[in-house]
Amino acid sequence: MLVFTMITLLLFGMKSSGPPVEGGPLMGTAFGVSFGYWLGGSALVRAAGYVSSTRLSFLQVLSLMGYALSGHCFALFLGNVFHPEHSHMFFYGVWLVLGGSTALKLVAVFAAKTASVSHKAVAASTAAVLHLLALLYFHFAYHRTVEALDGI
Repeated sequence: MLVFTMITLLLFGMKSSGPPVEGGPLMGTAFGVSFGYWLGGSALVRAAGYVSSTRLSFLQVLSLMGYALSGHCFALFLGNVFHPEHSHMFFYGVWLVLGGSTALKLVAVFAAKTASVSHKAVAASTAAVLHLLALLYFHFAYHRTVEALDGI
C-alpha cells in the first residue's frame, strides 16, 4: 500500500513542480520507479543478505523494504509541500531525519539476523545506502522528468 502512496506523492511532486504536462507519461514513470525500487531494491538487498548469510527470506525483505517506504512517503510529502524553490536544505534535513530513521531500522534488522560481524556490515550498509540514495533519487528525478516531458 505504501508503494501506491509513494506513486501518488511522486505524481503530486511532478505536477506541482513545473509547467503542466500530460498525465500518461508521468503515471507510467511513477509506477515504474516506485515498483522498480520496491522489487529491484529488495532483490538487491536480498542478494547482499544471501551472500552474507542473513537469515531473512525474500518475502521478509520485501516487507521490510515496503515498511521502510513510510519514511520515503513522509519525506516526499514534506519536501513537496514545504520545499522552498531555491534551497534544498529543508529536504536534506527531512531526508536525514526520516530517511535516516527508517534506514537505521533496516540496519538493525539486518544486523540482528546476520551472524558474522563483517557480514553484518555488508548486508546492513547495502540496505541503508540503497534506501537513502533511492530517496534522493525520488526527490530529484521528477524535476528532470517534468523538464524532459515538457520539451516533447
